[in-house]
Amino acid sequence: MKTIVNNIITVIYFAFAASMLSSCEEVIDIDLNSSNPVLVIDAQIELNKSIEAAISYTTDYYDVEDPKYVENATVVLSTSSGKSEELTYLENGSYKGSTIKGKEGIAYTLTVIVDDKSYAASTNMLAPTKIVEINTEETDSRMNDGEYYELEINFTNNINEENYYLIKYDWVDEDGKQNRYSTLSHKFFSNEDTVSYAGMRNIYGANVTVDIKLYSVDEGTYDYYSALNDINGNGMGGSTPYNPTSNFGKDVMGYFRAWSIDTAQITMPSKKEVN
Repeated sequence: MKTIVNNIITVIYFAFAASMLSSCEEVIDIDLNSSNPVLVIDAQIELNKSIEAAISYTTDYYDVEDPKYVENATVVLSTSSGKSEELTYLENGSYKGSTIKGKEGIAYTLTVIVDDKSYAASTNMLAPTKIVEINTEETDSRMNDGEYYELEINFTNNINEENYYLIKYDWVDEDGKQNRYSTLSHKFFSNEDTVSYAGMRNIYGANVTVDIKLYSVDEGTYDYYSALNDINGNGMGGSTPYNPTSNFGKDVMGYFRAWSIDTAQITMPSKKEVN
């Protein structure tokens, strides 16, 4: 079965390294004027890879200095299978694990102790999906002159799970390096074992090469990036912008997520080359 999923939320901002499910999730209200520093914990564990975390404090909104990195935190990762490890500090607020690798079907809890205060967040590693085909079609929807193409991704979907996905697009055009993110929920295609996604913003110039990463994530991670999308004004409209929900609690910014990834690359065609 196949369905076309269009006009899903597009996320321009992606948190971890700008590259980057808990019962105590709360909305954070941050004053962008002069304010006290806020703790930022951003962490991820990928399928078959070790956990990475970045911990810092925000500076004043109008302060041009770098964030204040946290160098002496105690950071412990534990799993639903009974394993645990303490992360090693590297530099610039970065911590990394070594013994525990991301594994499908496992729940992870990250506990961070900073200045005698403890913060904890949990996330689930879902099964990876697979990109099976990428299609392009010429479009005249751009206002300016030129040759442009729409991009459609076809990928597998496990109908026995409640699946959530993030799709990242990276490319270089005349404006330099670009990136974009989309979020997709099983609610739009719960009974489809193959999904075709063609977002309304997936338009690229001729000969442009697009790198694609398809992330399988849990519901909490999906909600977090959907909130980031609202903040950047790229949602469907009708919702009031608010700060994204952290699974570390109301006093923290950032998120702990688990994900599995499939990748693909495609270069847009060109009628000039064909002729």
